[in-house]
Amino acid sequence: EIQFGDWSSDVCSSDLVDVATVETIADLRAAVATASEETTVAVGPTDVLSPDGADAVVDAARDAAHLVLLDGGRPIVARVEPGLRVLAVGARGVSVGGDCTDPVTRDRALISTWAVRVVTEGEVEDASSCYPLPSGDGDTTAHLLVSLADTSARPAIDVVGFGPALTNRYVVHDGHAALGVRLLGRTPRLVVLTPSLTDPAATAGEPDPEAVELPAWLVPGVLLVALAVVAYAVASGRRLGRLVAEPLPVLVRASETTFSRAELYRDARDVERAAAMLREGTLTRLRK
Repeated sequence: EIQFGDWSSDVCSSDLVDVATVETIADLRAAVATASEETTVAVGPTDVLSPDGADAVVDAARDAAHLVLLDGGRPIVARVEPGLRVLAVGARGVSVGGDCTDPVTRDRALISTWAVRVVTEGEVEDASSCYPLPSGDGDTTAHLLVSLADTSARPAIDVVGFGPALTNRYVVHDGHAALGVRLLGRTPRLVVLTPSLTDPAATAGEPDPEAVELPAWLVPGVLLVALAVVAYAVASGRRLGRLVAEPLPVLVRASETTFSRAELYRDARDVERAAAMLREGTLTRLRK
């Protein structure tokens, strides 16, 4: 078994498909250029790609037969097809069927695990969609697999929303393994790119302002912490109660204090200290 990142290579037998893994766009370009046979390029995760990095990936894979975006490839999709949007969505506890004529989805392979949905906005030329999501996702145009035809500037692109289904954890469920074999094993050679933050070509140019999305739990979490702080402050205030003035439990006369200090000086035989105190008291009384 060949491991590449979080994605499982169980779906591609090394006896049938030559699998190569790269971490830089330069290595991807070299792997595609030296391939003597048709090549499929799989990319994921793509969150580290800047807009210029996304363009570089597409350019490096230009001569490949297929470009598969394992995590939806939002930065790449935004550059090559503005009519598509890749949106995050949690996996559902149901299985979704292909419902299309794409050869990749033959045998009615089912998907029960996904991470993103692909939404069509407006007209998208030469595109086919598979695995429509249930109506509960709130958008009837959302799919888990959208295929774009090749052009002179890029290969055919498969936008995959069910990337987690091809990882080692879920590849044995439902029809995930069979679907992965057909998706990634259509050509004799497979090159898997795992973009790295240390690759200058992947992060070149200005960062994408939409690349970092705030998690859905952030706002509720902040509100919960704020309520907890307020509740703690209220509870602490009620426990301590209000400030009140209370009389001292003992009243000590000044003469008793003076007599006690004199006894201490005598027991300690501190003549100098006693004489100094007497002089200070005398001078104070004379000044008045």
